[in-house]
Parts: sequence; structure tokens; C-alpha cells
Amino acid sequence: MRSYAIFALDWLIRSGRSVSGDRRATGAVPCVLALALLMPMAYAQSTTIITSLPYEIRTPGTYVLANDLVAAVNTGSSAISIYSSDVTLDCLGHSITDSVRVAGSRGVVGYADLSDVTIQNCTLSNFDGGITVGERNYRPRLIRNRILDGGVRGIMIRGHNAFVSENRVIGLRTISAGTSTGMVLTAFDGNADVLSEDAVISHNVVADVRGDYQSFGITVTPSIRPVIADNSILDIRPNTEAIVYLYFYYIEQDHPGPTVGALIRNNVMMSSRPGVDGYEDIYLWDADLRDAESRCTDNTAIGFAQISYSICSEQDGNVIMQ
Repeated sequence: MRSYAIFALDWLIRSGRSVSGDRRATGAVPCVLALALLMPMAYAQSTTIITSLPYEIRTPGTYVLANDLVAAVNTGSSAISIYSSDVTLDCLGHSITDSVRVAGSRGVVGYADLSDVTIQNCTLSNFDGGITVGERNYRPRLIRNRILDGGVRGIMIRGHNAFVSENRVIGLRTISAGTSTGMVLTAFDGNADVLSEDAVISHNVVADVRGDYQSFGITVTPSIRPVIADNSILDIRPNTEAIVYLYFYYIEQDHPGPTVGALIRNNVMMSSRPGVDGYEDIYLWDADLRDAESRCTDNTAIGFAQISYSICSEQDGNVIMQ
């Protein structure tokens, strides 16, 4: 960008025009500067229009949808598969729909060992899993996506510095007996048991999740400094067993350490079934463990018979309305 700005100034000097004293120059300056700003953007990376599914992304760049698309995705397959780092998938508000939902079908998958993958403005309907970010990812960004009428899971994130914001997961139903979960933050590397670090999950809505066995709103496995803030988790219902709105595995036998440094702030959890023991925020193998650095502040829970913020040493400003 610097070279184009220098070009613009050089043009002014060579033309002998004054920025302040010549109307023609005054009009030309914005045009030249606009070109200076736009040219680097135009050549920074390619833009590809996805016109059919399934589709594989194997090179860096920006990928967009020009219209709604329908896919027939088999078990274990996905409508869009991302194998490259430095990718932006922008659906521009268009939808991707599975024609017939089957167990194990997935909407968008970012595979393992990637960095700087952004998935935004996508509506994914009728998939068993909406968006999945694979192991050992760095800086994945999921922004303003909608997962509608899904199955087992809306969004699953694995990676360091994940940013998940302004997404909507609405209407999950398991195909066979099992659990439905709106959003899951899990280990950075499941094989090596390396915990994900510094994830931000904020300003999302999870609603109308109904598993045949259990139902979860947002689940976090042991993680380092996760921020779970300003989310709305509404009307999560089980058919037979447990209902859990915001669920933290604080420490498990299968992980090398506990969740530490969590910030759980300003989340709203509301049940339309009064009296349900529906909010168990922390699952502990050892109930005596508590992280001195974790904070649970200014959360609101409405319509639950039981509530707990046992992971956090700081528990200020939380509101419970039964």
C-alpha cells in the first residue's frame, strides 16, 4: 500500500497541482488515493465463486457463494472441505442445504494443521454437523453463520486463538439416540492432549436443541483462558435424560490439566420448562478443585431449579430467577 501512496504523491508533484489551491487537483486526489487503497486489495488474493457442491478448497484465497446451493452429502463427507491455510469462505448470506440428512454428514470442515481460516455469513441447513474446525488449527474465525435444523452438533472448534462470534445454532435434532450440542470447544490436539488456548466464544445464540439422550448448549473441555461471554442459550430440551446449558469439563482423567483462567461473563440462559435441574455449568472429577483465576460474572439464569458456578473463585453479579 505504501508504494501506491508514493505513486499518488509523485503524480501530484509532477503535475504541478496544489492540493489546496486547485479544484481539479482537489477532485483528483480522492480518486488517486482510492485507487492506491484498492489496488493492493485487488491483487492480495484471488476470489473464487463456488457454483456447485461438494467442493474442495486447496489453495489460499477468498471463496464466495453467488447463490443458494444444495448438496447430497454422504456419511463422513462434507459439502465444503478446506485443506489450505489463509482461506476466507464467505457465503455472503447464501445457504448450503443437505438434500437428505444422514448421520455423519457435515456442512463445512476445516481440516487439521491449518491457520487463519475464516468461515462467515453461511447458512447451513439439514446437516448432522454444521461447521467443524479440525485439530491443531491456529486463529480460526467463525463469524455470523447460521446452523439450522441440524443433528448432533452445530459448531465444533479445535485450536488456539479461536474467535467464534455472532453465530446462530437453532433447531438441532439427533437422527438416532444420542446427544445434541450447540457449540463445542475441545482439545487443540486430541492425540497429544494439548489444550486449546485463548478461545473467544461471544455474542452467539444457541436455541431449540433437543437430543434423544442429552442436550447441551455450549460445551468446553479443559482449556486455557477461554472467554465465554455475551451468549444466549435458550430452550435446550432433552427427550429422556439431562439438559445442560453451559457445560464445562473442568478437569478429566483424559486431559493433562484443568481449565484455567476462564472468563464466563454476561451469558443469558433461559429454560421454558420451570423446575428443570437444567444448568450444571461444571463437571468435576474432583469437586474440591477450583481455579483461582477463573471468573463467573454477570450471568443470568432463568427457569432452573439448580444452578452452580463452582469452577470460579469470583462469582459476582450473577442473577438466578427460578
